[in-house]
Amino acid sequence: MNIIKRICIAFTAAVSIGVLAASSLTASAAEKSLSPVYSAPYTVLMGINADKELWDQKNDNSEAISYDGDYSVSYDFQTGASSITTLVLDTNIDSASIPDAKITVNSIYIEKSEGYNVDVPFDASKAIQTKNANGCHRLNILYNFGPDAAKAIATNFPETATMYDKLVIDFSISGVASAPVTTTTEITTAEVFPATTVGTQVVTGTVTNTVSQTADPGVIAIVAAGTAAAALAAAAFTARRKRK
Repeated sequence: MNIIKRICIAFTAAVSIGVLAASSLTASAAEKSLSPVYSAPYTVLMGINADKELWDQKNDNSEAISYDGDYSVSYDFQTGASSITTLVLDTNIDSASIPDAKITVNSIYIEKSEGYNVDVPFDASKAIQTKNANGCHRLNILYNFGPDAAKAIATNFPETATMYDKLVIDFSISGVASAPVTTTTEITTAEVFPATTVGTQVVTGTVTNTVSQTADPGVIAIVAAGTAAAALAAAAFTARRKRK
């Protein structure tokens, strides 16, 4: 009987060790982290465990940043999911070199392939900004391990995500570097022309009349400029005096 009890105790201990090992492996997978870089551009990566666990850069789940500003990352669901167990924003921004860097989530939502979005409620007070295993800034949004555990979103999605849907995080980065300011200066130039003296010239010669054809072929309209009309009148007056 004692032998049977000992066998049962040994078996139970082995199972417990196996469960503990499995838990450790899960935690270890969640701790996969970016290594620090010391100059821009930096990387912000969405780490997720939903229908698939993804901790590597793929598609649009990472964003390169050089300055403070608004950014977005997304995850493409592989088969679809109704729940999620882990969600973090990991970076390679060294916390010792840039201690004031801050990650702020603006919104989280499921972008449906049918063309509408489903908001995922987010409680900023429950998100934990910490350091990853390599000393870089990291924001835990939904994380179940250690003292930096966080639950800023629920485990279950408000609506099931299907294949071709996306999980999107819009976020802001501050404390890294201010974006350069571009100033546009408009220069107006004026071209100066030299003064020109215009003389008065009296032109004598033949006066040309402008003749236009109206709609009625039998009617011809003679259009003369003022100076031409005056010249014609003077010529007619001179002709009458000669006949006298």
